Parts: sequence; C-alpha cells; structure tokens
Amino acid sequence: MSTNLPEGLKIRRGILSPVWLTPLLALCITLWLLYSGYVNLGKEIIIQFDSGSELVPEKTPVKYRGINVGKVKDVRIAESPDKVEAVVMLSKEAEILAREGMMFWIVKPRLGFNKITGLETLISGSYIEVQPPTFDMEKMSELAEQTYFIGLSEPPDTDLSEDALTLRLQTKSNQYLIKGVPVFFKGMNAGQVTGVKFDPKSGIYDVNISVNRDYKQYVTTSTAFWDVGGLELKFDAAGLSLESAPLASLISGGVSFDNPSGEPGAPVENGHLFSLYGSEEQSRLSENVITLRMKNSGGIKAGRTPVMFMGLPAGLVTDVSPSADYSEVNAHIRLNREYESFAGKDSRFVLVKPSFSVTGISGLSTVLTGVYIEVYPGGGEPASEFALSEYAPAKGETDGRRITLSASDKGSLDVMSGIYFRNIQIGHITDVRLIKNRSVEFDAVIYSGYANLAGEGLYFSRKEGLDLRLDSTGLTIDTPSLTALIRGGIEAEHFGRGTSSLNLYESSAEAKKAYYKDTGIKTVRLAAGTAEELAAGDALYFRGIKVGEIGGFSLNKSGSGILAEAFIYPEYTELVTPYSIFYKSGGISFEADAAGLRIQAPALKTAIGGGIAFFNPQERLLRCDNNTYTLFESRSDGEKAIALSGSGRSVTLTAANAVPPAEGADVYYRNMNAGTVTGVKPGRNGIPELTLFIKPEFARFLSDKTRFWLEGGMEFRADTSGFSFKSKPVKTYIEDAVYFDNFKKNSGTGVLYPDPKSAREADMAKIYVSFPYQVEIKRGAPLMSGKAEAGYAAGSVIKDGKTRTALLVHDEFTDGLTEGALFWTEGMKISADGIENLDSAVLGTKIAMKGGSGEAKTEFTALAEAPSPFEGKEGLRIRLLTPARHSLERGSPVYYRQMETGGVENIRLSADGRNVEVSVFIDEKYRRLVKNNSVFWNSGGVGTKINLFGVKVKTESLKTLLAGGISFATPDETGAQAENGEVFNLYADPKSSWLNWEPDLSETADKNN
Repeated sequence: MSTNLPEGLKIRRGILSPVWLTPLLALCITLWLLYSGYVNLGKEIIIQFDSGSELVPEKTPVKYRGINVGKVKDVRIAESPDKVEAVVMLSKEAEILAREGMMFWIVKPRLGFNKITGLETLISGSYIEVQPPTFDMEKMSELAEQTYFIGLSEPPDTDLSEDALTLRLQTKSNQYLIKGVPVFFKGMNAGQVTGVKFDPKSGIYDVNISVNRDYKQYVTTSTAFWDVGGLELKFDAAGLSLESAPLASLISGGVSFDNPSGEPGAPVENGHLFSLYGSEEQSRLSENVITLRMKNSGGIKAGRTPVMFMGLPAGLVTDVSPSADYSEVNAHIRLNREYESFAGKDSRFVLVKPSFSVTGISGLSTVLTGVYIEVYPGGGEPASEFALSEYAPAKGETDGRRITLSASDKGSLDVMSGIYFRNIQIGHITDVRLIKNRSVEFDAVIYSGYANLAGEGLYFSRKEGLDLRLDSTGLTIDTPSLTALIRGGIEAEHFGRGTSSLNLYESSAEAKKAYYKDTGIKTVRLAAGTAEELAAGDALYFRGIKVGEIGGFSLNKSGSGILAEAFIYPEYTELVTPYSIFYKSGGISFEADAAGLRIQAPALKTAIGGGIAFFNPQERLLRCDNNTYTLFESRSDGEKAIALSGSGRSVTLTAANAVPPAEGADVYYRNMNAGTVTGVKPGRNGIPELTLFIKPEFARFLSDKTRFWLEGGMEFRADTSGFSFKSKPVKTYIEDAVYFDNFKKNSGTGVLYPDPKSAREADMAKIYVSFPYQVEIKRGAPLMSGKAEAGYAAGSVIKDGKTRTALLVHDEFTDGLTEGALFWTEGMKISADGIENLDSAVLGTKIAMKGGSGEAKTEFTALAEAPSPFEGKEGLRIRLLTPARHSLERGSPVYYRQMETGGVENIRLSADGRNVEVSVFIDEKYRRLVKNNSVFWNSGGVGTKINLFGVKVKTESLKTLLAGGISFATPDETGAQAENGEVFNLYADPKSSWLNWEPDLSETADKNN
C-alpha cells in the first residue's frame, strides 16, 4: 500500500563536535605552556650556608651584579646538622653560573673596618649574591658543571676575579692583622687582606692579600711590603718626625707596599711570596747582617738605634746580644739596600754619643735623640764583622802610612792617642799589643798629608803627663798640650835628613840623644879669662832654646885663659855663624806657647852660676878666629863690643806717663832686637829720662814719625775678631822692653808711651756720638764698620737718660766721618743663622757705624735702632697690611717657592692703628716675580693638618720657625709688574689653590705681556 508521506531526512554528523573546540584549545595552550616551561626551565642547584635565618622560600632572590638570576625554592637542614641547604632555581639564561668556582654569599647589613655594605637590604630584605671566578665567557664555559656549592660566610673583601692579583706575605710578627684590613700603595687603597694563618711550628704568619686590578701593575719582584697603622713620633739622629698612616688604618691597621728607587723588578704571578716587614724603615734593609763588636752596649737599642751616613738614615740595629764567651757585646745591623757597598773591610762604624773632652764637645744632640752609629765607607772586600769604634777616622787616615813603634811599657798611651809634630797632630795609635819578648808594640798611622815626614826621618818620644827631670843636664819641668796631658800622646821630631828610628823613647831628650849618637855633633871653641861659673854639661842656648852643651875646658897655649869646648846639636849647627856672639847666661828661662808652659833651667849649679848663650847680630863686625869665639860676660857686653865696632844711634826719651825700664833692657823693632837701654836718670822736673842705643842696621828706621812705648810678657786681647794670645820675647816675661815703630803723623815723638795703644792714639781722630737713650758703653768697646774694627770708645757720660760717647777712630776710617754717617749700638743676638756679636757677651755693647758722604763732622747723633739690613740695596720695596704682627721680625725672610727672595725691612702700626704695616724688600733679581695681583701669607711657625690620609706637620724652614717669614705666589693670569710703595694684604694662611699656581714669570713672558 503506498502512501504519499515524505521520506525521512538524513542528517550527516562530523567527526568532532564544535563543543570540543574549547577544551581542545585549552589543551593546546597547556601543552605549549608545559613545553615553554620545560624549554625555559633553569637549573636547580643547592648552596650550603651556616644559617638560613635570612632566607625565605619562594621569595629570597639570587642576584648577579644587581640582576635577579634565580630564586630560593626551599630551605632545609643539611646532612651536617649545623648547616642548612638552600635549594635555588637558576633562570635558564643564568645556567652558566652553575659552574665550578662560583662564589655565593648572603647579602645583609655589615659594618667593616673600611666600609659599610648591605644597607639596602634593610628595606628590600636579604638576597644571595653570586660572583664567578672569571668574566671571560669562553673560560667560564670551559669550567665543569656543578650543582652543589659551599656558600661564603662573608662576602669576598675584594674583586677575586682573575683581574685581581693574589699574593702571600710572611712575617714572624703579626701586627694585629686580620682579614679585611686595607692594603695601601702610596696612601691609596689598593686592596685588602683576605686571610691570615699562623703556623705554630715555624712561628710564621702567612698573610694572603689581594691587590686590585688598577694597582697590580706596581707589584714587582723588588716590591716591599710593611705594616702600617697608628701614629709614629720619632726623635732620633735623623731629626723629629711625626708620621701617620691614612685614617682608615689608624683604627684597623693595614699593609702598605712600594718599590725602592733604583731597583727595577719583574712582574709577578698570583701566589708570589713576599716578606712582610714591621715598618717602612725595616723594608729598606738588606738581608745581609753585619756584626759590630764592642765592649758594652753603649746605649744601643735593637730596633731603635739607626745607622747614619752624612745625616741620612743608612740602616738599623736589629739585635744586641752578648758574644758567645760573654767577653763583649755584639750589635747586629742591617744596612739599607742602597748602602750595602759600604760594608767594605776598610770601612769604619763609629758610635756617636755625648762626648766631653779637652778637644771639645761632640755628639751633644744624642742626649735627646739617643746614640747612633755613623758609617764611614771604605774600600776592600765585603766584610760582615767590624769592631765598633768610638772615634771617627781622621782626615788622611785611610790612605795614610802605617808604622809600628816599640817600647818597654804601654804607659798612658792607648788607641787614638795622638802623634804630634810641632804641636800639630799628624797621626794616632791604631792598636796596642804585647809581643813575645814582653815589650809593647804600637801600631800607628801617619796621615796621608804628612806621610812625607816619615820619609824624611822621625824620632818618637812620649808626650804625656808632667815631665820633671833633675839630672846632670839641669832641672826641667815640661808640660805637653792639655789633650796629650789627659789622653797621652807621642811627639814626633825631625832632627835631620837620613836618620830615623821606630823606637819609642821615654822623652824628647832621649830621642835627641839617640839622634846625636847616629849623626855626630859639631864642636866650637869659646875663649874666656876663667872657667868660673861654668861646668862641663852646662847648656848652650840660642833664643832661650837649648841647642848644645859644654863638653869640657882646657887652657889656651899661653895659659892666660881657657878654651871651653861646646857641642852644637846637629839640627842647630847652621845657627852658628862666624859672626855669632857667645856670652855667659844664668838664671831660669821661661817659655809659654800652645804646647803648654815650660820652665827650664841649666844644671842646678849653673842655675846659680850661669850658662852660655849666643845670638847672631845683623851687623857682621866681630868674626871668630879659626873656629874660636870670644865668650863675653853678658849679652850687653857683646852688643857694646859690636857697637864699638860699628856706628849706631843714641835716642833720648822722657817717660812722664810710663814707668821706665831698667838699664840694659832690650829695645825692639817689630819683635826684632834693635838695641839696648843704656841709661836711665831723672830729667827736668823729676821726669825720668832714658837713653837708648839703636843698632846701626835699625838706625835707618828712625824718623820724625817714630814713637816708642813699653811692652812685655804676654799680651791677651779680646775683641770682635775673637780672643788672641800673643807671646813676646822670653826676656820680656821678666822685665819690660822698649818697642818702636813709625806712624802716619809726626806727633808724639821723643816720648815713651806706657803701652802700644797709647802710642797709636796720636794717629786717631776723636769724635762724639750722642745716643737718644741710656746705654752702658765700656771704655775700649769696639767701633765696627762692617766686619772691620774702626776704633773704640774712649769714654762715656750718661745724663738725663741720654749717653754721650767719645770715640777714637783709626785714620783709614776717618773719610766716613761726614754728614750722613750713621751710628747705632749692637749686642749679642741668637737666631737661626747662628750667634751674632758673641764678643758682646764679654766686651759689652759695641758701636756700629756706616760712613757718610757729606761735609766732615765731629758730633753725631746715633740712631734709635739699627738701620734696615737691606739699606742701600737695589730692589722692589712694597708694604703689606696684616691684622697682627705674628712672629715677624726685622730681617725675617720672604720666600717664593721656598727660595729666599728678600726680607722684612721694618714693622710698624699703620697710620690709623687698625693694621700692622710690614715693609718688605724684594731683591732686584726677583722683582719680576711680584705682580699687582700677587698674594702674600705668613709662613712662620708650624702648620698642622689632619685628614683621611694622615697628619702633616709643615714649616718652611728652621729660620722661619724662629724668626718668622712670609711667602707669596702669583696667579697663572699675571697682572702688571708691582711698583715701589704698592700695598698688599698679608694673609694668615694660604688658600690651597694658591699653591697650585704655576705662572710663567720669565723675562720673555714679561716682554710678551
């Protein structure tokens, strides 16, 4: 049966329903996220720390140079219960940090010796910092992978990458060095100490340091390292010094290094080993130890007593200990490396300490600074042991002539006892020893400048103590110089060429006898009426010196008289001429000179009865007959015989103000015997009248300008040139003699003056000087013109607070006694330049003058004070204004770049009284340095400055410390040339910028401007 119903609709279904699109998309995204997470997943590492209190899982980051490179995933207890482990996930791009050698540490606030770190974590919280062992990616990629690390308890103290230099230092004395203290190079922070270890077996501290990359280039094989820290105040032979390390090391200490000058070294690698010295001074020392032997320590202290060379530090005493047999003390020293060559076998090391002796005072500064050792370098092979001497080598000792003298005993002679020739030291004893035959040998040196004397022949005798001899030759009391009297000495005498002896005789007389024995003696015959008052062995004198002796007597052929045989010692044979005059001479002779006081007499019986002397007259009138001379009864008899044989001149003098000498007194012309006083009698009005006989050869010197005066004995004088001691002829020690000479003016003739000063006054001009204040001027006080003595004060009168002084002026200075002449007083002054006018301490106030150029005057008014020290000099004169005088004085120096360019002329209050006005003189050759924009400041006294780099104590010079001073500077942009009278301000201190000015102040630059 069919129907008309439509057929059913067929619906086609797809494989996936649209409903599944959403979960499918979500699945794809999830898979992508899983893939992306896997691909970008970093590396997990584990870091072990001492504590995890600062670590928070899923929060604490890991940073590299401020960038997050990971995060702490978990914190757990490590296998060792005293440690914790942090599980860290590094980011994918930071996987390379999971390599061997990586350093991890926890960043948190830390307070160190020289820095504060981690303060930012107070807000952000702690984090883990990582640092690779190298910044070279290629080298880092070659490192082995690692997932377990030991974290650092503290951050590394410096950049420990391969760009830093790691070194090892060793020392036996740890100056409280600990990890983290700084390392300095020339005061700059150059690194840090990274570790300190101590080996108890060896007693050595091993100090590891790291030098930053910017300073490692300065470390070479010659570099020296030393401890620094604290303040060091030293007052020793090198002077006073205050040194401090940079401020950072004052608290924590530190290590410093530098390279000795002149010692280039090679670069070093990581791990290089150096010695660590206790101080910079010790770092300069050589490793070679020198031993100095001495009787006792003498104040030498290990580590403190310096070795000096010409005022420069040359080494240090490092140890003082007794010798093995305890017979002496050994001081071990080390010289600075630059002075190692000074240890030659001919060098000498001398202990400098306070010494007070007859030769002077030395080493006085060591009372404050302590003793020190001075090295005197010599040649020869290097040596390591020396005997410490107490005496510096004398000039010419090193290359002098060595001799050995023999004697029966040592006496008071010892090492350094001098050898004297005519009271000049020509050598000294260097060693004393006892030889097999029980005699004593003295090794000695004759200085190179006198070595020729030894070649000409010398005889040696003791020169020590008082020599008192009473024998057949007479009584002799002989004192040597004071030095030889105390220390002992040797007299070297040259009696003639061709003979010498190395025996040390007990006295000069014995040495002479030995010489006479070797050379022979000259003989002369003396004819006299009788031998009364004479005896064999009596001395023969020439000018008071024993030159021979009487050997014996015989009758002449007729029997009417005797012939005395006289022996003339070889060294005096030339004194006897065919015209010599011999006469009997008794009494005692005196002689005083720099060698001491000698009192000599002939044999005791001839001291009463007389001896023999002779002289050589200028006139050759009486000649001997066949080597036979007439023996006169007295010298005057001999002179009269000569006068009768020639033509002299008679002079008459009046002695109104002088005590006349006795008849027979000598007359001298310039210390030459020129005649005799032949008569003394009362003249008119009872004034003594003298008659003089002037020998023919001196009569020609008499004129209308001749003046006579009395003089005798010794003359002691103290004046501006110092102290002088003049000895007159021996005979004048007992009685005065008459002297004469010619002067410029023909006045005062025919008079006998009481002294030479009175005789000279007739040639002097007399003036009067009024001083506007009261001052004590002694009679005889010197008048000075520059360094020359122009006269002296004849007397002073003080009235109404003023002083009027009469002055006697030498003729050669009278041209300056005119209008414009200046006079002022001067006393003793002590300054940095020394002691001026020391004679004023004895002579009192002295007067100074500067000649004028106007009309002649005899009345003058003195200045209230001395004129400017720069008076009359050509240069620039300016004025400086300052609120206070400070330490400035007249003459205080003015410096430019520490060069003295002028000085202070005057100091006074300004007209308004608000400032002190300082008048300054600039020498003409430095005038161009001063411009109208130059600045001036006070540079006197001591300046002290404290900063992070230490303490500085500064002064221009010792002179400015005592007398004040001024310094000035000119800007780079110079102004116009300063003119005379220009006014500047004087500042108390300079600005730092002034000290950096470096203008071109040459004459060429001035012309271009």
